[in-house]
Amino acid sequence: MRSAEKYINDVLEGKIKVSEITRLTFERHKKDLLLAPENGWYFDKKAVQKVLDFTKFLRHSPDKIKWVQFQPEPWQAAIIYILFGWKKKNGMRRFNYAYIEIPKKNGKTTFAAVFATYLLFFDGEKEAEIYFAASVEKQAKLCFSMAKKMIENSPELKKRANILTKNINIPSTYSKMEMLGRDSDTMEGINPHGAIIDEYHVWKNNEVFENIQSATVNRQQPLIIIITTAGRDKTLPCFHYRSLCIDILRGIKKQDDTFAIIYTPDKDDDWKDPATWAKANPNYGISVIPERFEAEFKGALNDTRKEISFKTKNLNIWVDAPEVWIPDDKWRRCNHKTNSELLKGQKSFWGLDLASHVDVNALA
Repeated sequence: MRSAEKYINDVLEGKIKVSEITRLTFERHKKDLLLAPENGWYFDKKAVQKVLDFTKFLRHSPDKIKWVQFQPEPWQAAIIYILFGWKKKNGMRRFNYAYIEIPKKNGKTTFAAVFATYLLFFDGEKEAEIYFAASVEKQAKLCFSMAKKMIENSPELKKRANILTKNINIPSTYSKMEMLGRDSDTMEGINPHGAIIDEYHVWKNNEVFENIQSATVNRQQPLIIIITTAGRDKTLPCFHYRSLCIDILRGIKKQDDTFAIIYTPDKDDDWKDPATWAKANPNYGISVIPERFEAEFKGALNDTRKEISFKTKNLNIWVDAPEVWIPDDKWRRCNHKTNSELLKGQKSFWGLDLASHVDVNALA
């Protein structure tokens, strides 16, 4: 609890460097504390402590060798704090949707598994149905497998559950956890209490997501968590949802049931600066190993085709091009800061090259 509160305060006071977009999450929380009575909300620290207490039962394997007790990092504790602490006046959770966007290797899959196992075991919901959803079932298996391993290696949970190949169920509450994709046999007839939408940035359409949404209407406090990295195609559903979340954080649009946090650099940050790397990666120096990160960075410098991958996967920057045609630094060097006043009255010559298919329209 103290770790979560300290992290939130340190971000707001500038002691922890994050981007303007990341900071908006905590500014919204601070503002909500002031406006809670008039909005019919209250903040319940006991509900937060319940989730944090549950994590003590969980075991994970960060070094892939031994299984140890899961302990949320401060940024993870802060997300749990805000997401589960806010309640409506009827005692139900305020947030029914959460959008969490972070770069690779920041413990995304493990964090998703923590949410799912809590909703299955400890959320007080009878006949809870928890789904790991992806565009196809094979992708959903990654998160499901992590949750399965965590339960198998957590004795207090294992003895309460039946663990099958594609299903984990708890006989005492008639609850279950399964995978779900567009190709799943169980797409129809679901009744989700919770869902993890994995790697949303690659989803070509919203068929599975909308099916989950429409099926939660008879649940008192369902929670759908989207957890993803940035992508390369801004025409897909994820970027549209991300844009909505940013509008909500900025107060442009109002949607009180949606929590969002996006870890990414600021627009003008130098992607080559290690300070930018730490700013975008909350687990920098923990699961994100600086030496390995720098090696990936050098690979991106030496091969422009890898630059896009590094920016999207390691820095969580949306870049909608399959590869870099002209590196940013060379493009910027072409800006000669021509003074338009000096050109007035001068003779000019124009050259136009029209694109026919996937080329570039160019006017010189």
